[in-house]
Amino acid sequence: MEKHNLVRSFSKQQTKFYILNHRHAMIPQLKSSLGREHKSWPDELSASLRKLGNFSGIFLSGVFVGRPELVVDLLLVGSVNADKLNVFLRTTSKQFGGELNYSIMTAQEFKLRRDTFDRFIKDVFDYPHITLLDKSDEKQEIKETAATEPAKATKSVAKPAVAKAVKKKQ
Repeated sequence: MEKHNLVRSFSKQQTKFYILNHRHAMIPQLKSSLGREHKSWPDELSASLRKLGNFSGIFLSGVFVGRPELVVDLLLVGSVNADKLNVFLRTTSKQFGGELNYSIMTAQEFKLRRDTFDRFIKDVFDYPHITLLDKSDEKQEIKETAATEPAKATKSVAKPAVAKAVKKKQ
């Protein structure tokens, strides 16, 4: 499968991992074949992460995308239950054969760092990553969607503009 570029492998601390190449030409055929034979599997990682706290963003990078050399493996945006996080990290570290690099920040800090092109955030999003949850731009997306919809024809009467004098403050 590696020779045909269907999967890519990497090793971390004597454990070999495989990642499916979602851009391979055979993927649609494999999905349809597996879909007929099997029900979809629940995403255990996503479900486990969502139970750790109240998040507006969950981003996976590093070992989760086959690039263990990247700066962070897990970026959590929101509030986290520390005890649950420690249990999750112990379990996941055993599965991946080493410690996970993670970062936690508030939604305000994330927005500020993202909007100011912070180096850390840039490093996460410039390289391969998986977005499990991103509620940071929900309001903005709704506004953009409304602005891009075609205007409906309405009947209106044009009124002449009235000029008003405006005093400038000095």
